[in-house]
Amino acid sequence: MKKTMLVATILIATYAISTASVISQQETIEPVQQNDQTHPKKEKSIDWFQLILSIGYLGGVFVAFPLVLYTNIKEKIQQPDSLSPVTQQLSEELRNQKTAEILAAIDEKLTIITNDDGQEWITITNGRQAKFVKFGLDYINKHLQPTDETLVNRVKEFEEVYNERTKRIFTGSKWVLGCAIGLGVLFFFLGGISAFFFIHLLGIIFYFLASRTPIYVIEKRMKYFGTTPGLINTIITTLLVAEGTKYYVKHGSGPWQRDYETELSNSMATLLILFVVAMLIGFCIALLGLLNAIANYFSSYILPTENEEKWYFKNFNPALA
Repeated sequence: MKKTMLVATILIATYAISTASVISQQETIEPVQQNDQTHPKKEKSIDWFQLILSIGYLGGVFVAFPLVLYTNIKEKIQQPDSLSPVTQQLSEELRNQKTAEILAAIDEKLTIITNDDGQEWITITNGRQAKFVKFGLDYINKHLQPTDETLVNRVKEFEEVYNERTKRIFTGSKWVLGCAIGLGVLFFFLGGISAFFFIHLLGIIFYFLASRTPIYVIEKRMKYFGTTPGLINTIITTLLVAEGTKYYVKHGSGPWQRDYETELSNSMATLLILFVVAMLIGFCIALLGLLNAIANYFSSYILPTENEEKWYFKNFNPALA
């Protein structure tokens, strides 16, 4: 009886998975009723699964992904290069003066931390501070290049603080990546390289980049939330633990014996559930990436319209820009 129910469950689940995409694309066909008020027209129901996929792939891959990618490319501090013709007209004294002004503004913008020994030091604790330091140092390295040794050392100190505090570490779920990659491989073998396969691949890359969290954000989350595992990790770990459960049976006064039939039935059911869960997680890769992008990049996005010259014009005397 158990085997029969298990086989029926597998057949039903397989059929449901294979036809889910087809059903989600079908339109509700309403019968045409002319001059018949006894059969009111039914309203279309919302396909929530299709809506979630649309939000994830459209909002994630086509909107947030370019911003995340651009931010990752532009987050590094620009290194000194040849001065622009306009900057070459400035005297060495004026360039050092402007540098000191920018460094003082950066120092004032950062957060002061007091350690256990009572010593104070400054650090970056949010994305706005990180962008302020980044554009300030970019302007100094690209347009000023001070010669005063004290100012040069101070610039290097701020660069070290910036590089250390804005370093990004992957904090996403490896289970999510594994499920999405597995789903992509399944798509490839079933339909080859298609448009959706390419979009799904971009969704995987987007999730990885969106899940890279700066150190200052990680510290805040550790402070308020600790190191609790994520929801998806908890679900899959629970299923794997359940899959390893052993069962014993006793007949009359005889010894306890392993119930391999029950273990096999439960293992097959658990694997089926894992397969379905993995499919759902794989489809939601872009949506999860979008949520991570909002959490990890909300205050530190660098837009193509932003640069160090506009930053200087906004924060300092435009006449000196």
